[in-house]
Amino acid sequence: MALTIENASIGYDANNLQSTLNNIHNNCVESTKTALKTNLDELRTAIDECWVGSSAEKFKEQMQRNVEDICKGLDLAYDNLCSTFNSAQSDLQAVDDSIAANF
Repeated sequence: MALTIENASIGYDANNLQSTLNNIHNNCVESTKTALKTNLDELRTAIDECWVGSSAEKFKEQMQRNVEDICKGLDLAYDNLCSTFNSAQSDLQAVDDSIAANF
């Protein structure tokens, strides 16, 4: 009994990688940022209905800063993910090129 590998290939789908990154950006990062901002607006409305004074204003300002920090963090995490994926894609291209050069 002989062990053979027929019609095998090594490759990657760069288009699918970009599509996956776009989906992560739209469905995770942007939707989370939108939800945070929307809920912050609702929180402000609720605070305005029952809490007045400088402490209420300071609380709203701090919540605004927190939401901005989280949104920046999401963008940074996404950028890091893209860098990691692009690096992996470059590594796969180098492997593919190396294999092709040996044929």
